[in-house]
Amino acid sequence: MRYRFVFGLGRSGTTLLGRLLALTSSPTRFVSELCPGIADRIPNPVFMVEPGDASTIASVRDAVVDLGSGKSPFSEEQAFRIERNDPDADVLLIKDIHSLLAYREIVAGLEDWRAVIILRDVSRTLDSYFFGHSPKVRRYLVEEYKFLAERVVNGRCDASMSRAMAALNPVVAKYFRRPRVFTSELMRQAAATDFICHFLETWADEDDRLTQIRFEHLCRDPLTETLRLLEFLELEHDDQTLAGVQHMTSGSSHEYYATDKDSGMILRQSYKYLGNRELNRLEAFLGTD
Repeated sequence: MRYRFVFGLGRSGTTLLGRLLALTSSPTRFVSELCPGIADRIPNPVFMVEPGDASTIASVRDAVVDLGSGKSPFSEEQAFRIERNDPDADVLLIKDIHSLLAYREIVAGLEDWRAVIILRDVSRTLDSYFFGHSPKVRRYLVEEYKFLAERVVNGRCDASMSRAMAALNPVVAKYFRRPRVFTSELMRQAAATDFICHFLETWADEDDRLTQIRFEHLCRDPLTETLRLLEFLELEHDDQTLAGVQHMTSGSSHEYYATDKDSGMILRQSYKYLGNRELNRLEAFLGTD
């Protein structure tokens, strides 16, 4: 079994990329967001696996292997996460936005794996998340920041996390080291998002089994980028694959989570949540031009 992954933050284009790659002509089993689907194996209520937690990491890896062998670790209520399930599949494709800090250890026990990391402009990621999710759903974002900040403050960063921290704008790094009880939700999530982006980039730079793509590049030229990534992942494609990519990126849907929409339109759309004041604050905070 060949194990293939799509990693990225929520609202960074993981759903679109995962479904494009799942159009491969290779016999495939495609799973969307493994970790929330096996919540019984993960002690953290927001599906974040602790790096170094060998027992939980092994349990998640076992779920991956079960999926690869044709079994399902999901309950009946979570079975929808298997979006494609070909007979005699020789590829398991998993898209996940959770437990990103621990996936490096999870995949370490797999023999044949490769992954694509998708990144998106932080301000666009935040705009999409804050516009499309209720405060109740955004509880995950609060917990994610706490999860990261506690590790930084208590010196619980591994080498990869330390390199990601060093790549941050000093203002963001200071924000983590001196966590504020009363702080804006936007800035808190900007810090967490920026950190995880740097963590994923660091991982990809150090391991040739990973490659990166920008969401903006995928939207601008979806066919070329999808073919490039299929080649990297050693997945086959045919005319049906190409037709599927065309359909999925040139549709007219306006549904929030739909992937049959005009990808070029996504690049042209205005900000829906963030105004000029918030964008200027983010630019200064993150150290972007």
